[in-house]
Parts: sequence; structure tokens; C-alpha cells
Amino acid sequence: MPSYSLGDIQLVLPDALLTPLIQRMLEKGWYEVEEAKALRAHLRDDDRVLELGGGAGFLATLCALKVGAQNVATVEANPTMLPIIRENLERNGQGGADVLHGAVLSSSGLATTDFYIPEAFWAATLEQSGKGAVRQVSVPVWPLSDLLQRYAPTVLIVDVEGAEKDYFEGMLPSGLRLIVIELHPDAYARDIIGVLFARLAAQGFIYQPKGSQGAVVVFERL
Repeated sequence: MPSYSLGDIQLVLPDALLTPLIQRMLEKGWYEVEEAKALRAHLRDDDRVLELGGGAGFLATLCALKVGAQNVATVEANPTMLPIIRENLERNGQGGADVLHGAVLSSSGLATTDFYIPEAFWAATLEQSGKGAVRQVSVPVWPLSDLLQRYAPTVLIVDVEGAEKDYFEGMLPSGLRLIVIELHPDAYARDIIGVLFARLAAQGFIYQPKGSQGAVVVFERL
């Protein structure tokens, strides 16, 4: 299994998941580089981190190295990625982080939902019209409010390929101080971004230029 060095983090990914673009991003050290910069700019030693959309486990590992594995939880819907996330956490000495399988919805009475997986793992989505889906699976559902109550995070990381459009209508816990979101403007109408900003502003979260870059945006609570 190929191994890549991303700063002080060693990341492995099976050949079967290495599209040319993913391989290039890993080789160049560009994989999730914007999110990593945002987190390095804002993470504190005493933070508790909840990540929605675990990918290959890079950001969960980065956070665990800063705040301790016991203070990190990551949720990933794609079942193929779960052993990879765990392997990368273990490889970097952070195997104590919590890894959950499922799709995070704003609120739902559903026990499971359909999830669509394309060739490029990072584009997996809840939307059937997602880019190039080659496989459909049924995955558990985690209501966002349940996860926020369970883990009481101070930092929330969101990379869920468009599902963020339905988030943040409910009250966010008072202890949550920072939210890092990768927006997906191709996945929804343009006004949705304004709606997301307004929902967060109503709860005291402001756009933080420090750490924001392109589609990755940081919100800090006043």
C-alpha cells in the first residue's frame, strides 16, 4: 500500500483508491491542505474535535496529534474508508480516536439512507446525481444534534459533499467555538451559501478570514 508524507503525518491509501488526481495531490502535499492550514491556525491543546466526513483520516490524525486521540471523533459514510481511517490513525500513534460509520443528517427519523460512491472516494455523496457514482450502499444515519450532544466538541469540521446545506438550523452547543467547512457550491443553489452564513451568524459565529481559503471557510464564535 503506497505511503505518503504530509508534513509529520504518514498517510497510506490502497492502489485501488488512487485516481491520478488523488495521487498527485498526495505526492505534492496538497491533500486537504486548506483545511489543514485552517486547523493549524486555530486548534488549541484543550479542544475536542468532531469531524463530519473522515475521508482517509488525515485531518482526524492532524487534530489528534494536537489535542490527543481521546478528544477526536470522525464520522465517515463510505464503508470502504473506515479501515483506512483506522490504519492511518494507528500508523501515526493516534488509534484512540473514535471512528463512526454513517451519514450525518441535520435531523431525521431514518435509521439508514442511501449513499453513492464514485471512483474518487472524496466525492462520495448522499445525492444520487453526484459525480460519477459507481456504487450505491445503505449506511446508518447519525443526526447532527445527537453527535454534538455525545461529543460536546469545541471544534467542528465539515466536509460532506453538499449535505452541509441542511445543517445549522438547530441550536448549536454553547461550548462549540470554531467551525471549519468545505463548501460545495456546485452541489446546491448559490443562495444556499448565504443561508449557511446567516444561520451561523444568528448563533454568534462570524466568518474568520484567518485560515479561510477558497471553498474552505472558518467560522469563529464571538
